[in-house]
Amino acid sequence: TDIAILSMDEIISSKSIRVASNKFDEDIIKYVKKEFNLLIGDKTAEEIKIELGTAIKVPETENEISNIKGRDLTSGIPKTVEITSNQVYEAIKDSVNEILAALKEVLEKCPPELSADVLDNGIILTGGGSLIKDFVEMMEKEIGISVYLSQNPLDSVVLGGGAAFDN
Repeated sequence: TDIAILSMDEIISSKSIRVASNKFDEDIIKYVKKEFNLLIGDKTAEEIKIELGTAIKVPETENEISNIKGRDLTSGIPKTVEITSNQVYEAIKDSVNEILAALKEVLEKCPPELSADVLDNGIILTGGGSLIKDFVEMMEKEIGISVYLSQNPLDSVVLGGGAAFDN
């Protein structure tokens, strides 16, 4: 995850951390292994993340359930278990909080004269991890600044890099 405050085509404050959407997949794989004694692959973890991933614990009435298939680590036999969106939240919450902490660190390094601009214009999220359900809402609640999802979050990083290269 790369976090930056930009002004007049310059990076004013930034931080990179090795936590992003793929880390969420790893977190889910570890959680399922620990909680269910079940081995799942990267593709299954990504499907779980897309279907049930949430950055905010949901009320039990809204807790979605999905079946996941993997290999039982005790018997070696394929097995199906149920996982809920709140369990996926538990799996990824530490990584989500690492991103939030890095964002706060970048905001703390922001010069005071630009803080008003950040408050007025907000923050734009890009990349696949930004598509996690309630990620925008969680960030807004935690930092008190408007957060917006890019129009095309999966491609915006590449498109922005291309635009920067052209300029």
